[in-house]
Amino acid sequence: FFKHALKLGGNRRFLLRGEAERKGGDALHIGPQGVQGPTGPAGSPPEDVFASFFSDVRSVPSGTPVPLYPLTADPTGTIVPAADYQSVLLKAGWYLAAFEISAVLAQPGYLQLTPSVNGGAQVSLGIYFRTGTADSTANGSRVFTFYAPADTSFSLTYNSSTASSSAIS
Repeated sequence: FFKHALKLGGNRRFLLRGEAERKGGDALHIGPQGVQGPTGPAGSPPEDVFASFFSDVRSVPSGTPVPLYPLTADPTGTIVPAADYQSVLLKAGWYLAAFEISAVLAQPGYLQLTPSVNGGAQVSLGIYFRTGTADSTANGSRVFTFYAPADTSFSLTYNSSTASSSAIS
């Protein structure tokens, strides 16, 4: 039969009832609680590290970085916009990047949004959309994680074969 006890805070004991109890036998026996061990050092929760940015690519020439304007600033300073807003500066660590685009292409054509980490284009992680008629909506989103072993930069490059009205977040 089972002889397990699960202790959840304080002196409360929660038991997994064993085979002996189901058959009417002896109940599980738990002896007196022992002396509590030493308390470890006080911990603190990790700081929340997050930021969000936005842009409007109507004024972004094809083949150039998308300006990334702060929407929500990172309170720790780990994620900050570059002085020219053409990229985001990141301290070493793991990151979750999420971005999306929605655009109306004036003529049939394509749009592409390519992320770069430390200047290296990550084409396989980008968004590509092609339309066949004028005034068509093109949209997409992407989420991925990456590790920066040292301080680095993150940017998005916009390419399109035609004029568009769009927004990126």
